[in-house]
Amino acid sequence: MPLLSIAAIAVAAFVLIVLFLWASFVSASPGEVKVISGPRGQRVLHGKTGWKIPLLERVDTMTASMISVDAQTTDFVPTNDYINVRVDAAVKVRIATDDPTLFRAATRNFLYKTTSEISEEVRDTLEGHLRAIIGQMKLTDIITDRAAFSERVQENAKQDLEEMGLEIVAFNIQNVTDQNGVIDNLGIDNTEQIRKT
Repeated sequence: MPLLSIAAIAVAAFVLIVLFLWASFVSASPGEVKVISGPRGQRVLHGKTGWKIPLLERVDTMTASMISVDAQTTDFVPTNDYINVRVDAAVKVRIATDDPTLFRAATRNFLYKTTSEISEEVRDTLEGHLRAIIGQMKLTDIITDRAAFSERVQENAKQDLEEMGLEIVAFNIQNVTDQNGVIDNLGIDNTEQIRKT
């Protein structure tokens, strides 16, 4: 066999090997999760590299970054003392990559969903819990101790979010408004007196 033919075969073989390795290589940055699915089940890469079998295995990507959620009541909700309020909360959640059980739940629920779709599902869930806790508290307690209000909503929502495979990173009440100006009428002095009692 001519030397030129052997060289051509060697180059072609080298190119094929390089292409195979390139098609097999999978890299996941710290801000993403790569889920490799195929005949051998699922494997997960988070902040590291790995390999897949081309044509037999597929790779899907999920975010591992924090997801911002604008959780708010869509209408006015009565408090325990029958004052209708609307609450707006800024929430950050993330997929629970550190807990294998929760992470499996996240892949079941969100593997093929965008960040905005995840945010929308969380918003709907949190709105229900906001409404439930508003109905259990008095207006003065909600506006003078927002931290306690936030904590109660988080505790109430924790199980539902864990079933989704998510965990809350931050939960802040941004705004509380009422339908008839009761909060404005309380005034700063009155609010301070309520806080001291």
